[in-house]
Amino acid sequence: MARAYLVVDVEATCWDSQPALARLHLEILDRHQVLFASWGDYDRRQLERDCKLHRVKYPFGKRHLNVKQLFADRWHCRPCGMFQALEMARLGLEGTHHRALDDARNVTRLLVQLLR
Repeated sequence: MARAYLVVDVEATCWDSQPALARLHLEILDRHQVLFASWGDYDRRQLERDCKLHRVKYPFGKRHLNVKQLFADRWHCRPCGMFQALEMARLGLEGTHHRALDDARNVTRLLVQLLR
């Protein structure tokens, strides 16, 4: 089965200023089987709050993969920051730390390695 990885640039989305764009993104996600993965639970909770604010259905239900916890489980270590995980995995940071799109790409790189 082929797998596709989608990285969404949350900063560019600007859901607060463009709720119609948020609804469009959520409609697209709702039509496909999507797993929401993030480094920790912060992004999941924020997206749930944004959906509630804009009165749109949260599209992922209970489907969320906490990559931070998966990394800790697979590496038999305590949960750590993304930068430290990248160093441990010998992947190195690409881009600017704490910039949404760069962080999403780095988390994706970690996840791909963990799924091998």
